Amino acid sequence: AHLGRQPIARWYYPPEIDYRLSLLPPNSKGLILWVIEAK
Repeated sequence: AHLGRQPIARWYYPPEIDYRLSLLPPNSKGLILWVIEAK
């Protein structure tokens, strides 16, 4: 995954969304981030 881009992504995502992503399993979180980056 893009570990270097995670801190930047947190600036774009509201804290509420980041909190919800943290509740998901690592695999699901990585998949969602991959889908968002693909757009």
